[in-house]
Amino acid sequence: MTSQRPISLVLDEGSVIINAQHHRIGQELAKRGVEVIEIPYDAVATWGGAFRCSHHPLWRDSVLD
Repeated sequence: MTSQRPISLVLDEGSVIINAQHHRIGQELAKRGVEVIEIPYDAVATWGGAFRCSHHPLWRDSVLD
């Protein structure tokens, strides 16, 4: 069974924070020009959640026209 939990927190159009356990996915994102910030997050993920479950909403001003 494949996990469907979100594994990253998008900071802006070119950077994300990702669980260091998902290094291969981080590498693929980096190949596509995304700045990847890997942090150890495995202790939190054992509680049944990932980034989306453990942060407050991130409010941004839109830069899209």
